Amino acid sequence: MTVERTQSLDSTVDFIDTRRLILPDRNRLSGKDQKNYERYRSHLCNLKSKLEDTPKGRRVVYLRNIGNHQGMSLNTARIAAFELGVKAPSTGTLPIFMKWGNA
Repeated sequence: MTVERTQSLDSTVDFIDTRRLILPDRNRLSGKDQKNYERYRSHLCNLKSKLEDTPKGRRVVYLRNIGNHQGMSLNTARIAAFELGVKAPSTGTLPIFMKWGNA
């Protein structure tokens, strides 16, 4: 399967912006869970785009080589789960499991 990077990231950003991704309440977290959660949120916020001039006109492109690895992983998971037809669990939410080095 080949996916156009910008289009898939547009869909993932829309998925986040329309609150279809349910994130934990940060007020209920503490310690390393809160630290990991804040790092995850910063990666999602780093799914940033800019306008670029091309021979065909201006287009939106997403920045590369920045701290957005978890956002890119979410993009891949979203493609696998929804674009390829894998259904969400009966609860309607998808769990997110993270392990950050020594955090």
